[in-house]
Amino acid sequence: MHLTFHPADTATDPHKGTVLVVPGGRYKYVGIDIDGKPSTKWLNGIRFDVYVLEYSCADNSPTPLREKPMGDAKEALDQIRKSPRFHGRLGMWGWSAGGHLTGIMGTKPDIKLEFLILAYPVITMDDQFTHGPSRHNLLGEAPGQEQIDKMSVDKQVTVHTPPTFIFHTASDKDVPLENSLRFAIAMGKKKTPFVLHVQKEGAHGVGLNGWQNGLKPWLLDIISKKPIINSTPDVNDWESANGYIQNHTFR
Repeated sequence: MHLTFHPADTATDPHKGTVLVVPGGRYKYVGIDIDGKPSTKWLNGIRFDVYVLEYSCADNSPTPLREKPMGDAKEALDQIRKSPRFHGRLGMWGWSAGGHLTGIMGTKPDIKLEFLILAYPVITMDDQFTHGPSRHNLLGEAPGQEQIDKMSVDKQVTVHTPPTFIFHTASDKDVPLENSLRFAIAMGKKKTPFVLHVQKEGAHGVGLNGWQNGLKPWLLDIISKKPIINSTPDVNDWESANGYIQNHTFR
């Protein structure tokens, strides 16, 4: 496990919070350049401290990885909370397979995060909609149903899961949209705050292609206001909602 710290410029104003960024890479490698650098630059620009996590993956650890990446993430969060700059507002931002790791950590009640950001995340380990390479590196050739359920993020959602902003594209051929839909449905059932932002077009790994413009106001609200559930939307009807579904307001 390795953490790289990127502090926000606090010359004129204090930083707003801290985000642990978890790049993707199929649980084979950690995509620092693809995912870590752009999100770090964007978050620093709105005065968030950023830590980028390099975690156990197939290129540096024996497979199947099973719980190793989760152990790395727990160690990273513990280190962040001990930092003298940390003041209590902590979230995670995960991309693709890093979104899976972020989701698993976020659904653990003892982790106590304030928010999650999931960009085209791997959510389910079920055969039909999972990302095969990620599941293989994490769970091996033929995982049992208990392992599949334990590592399917949508099946781990509780009322304690933190507010989450989810982004996906409908045309993603590598990690199907169904992954994000399942997570949003699970959040809705538990009456937990979520935003689901779906773009019709875009391959897997599109990065920050404009969707962050919707993320920014939500993120600034989530660290300063209380989210109040005000609807139970049908996430499968995302097209009628112009690709943006939010089940809460702020007070």
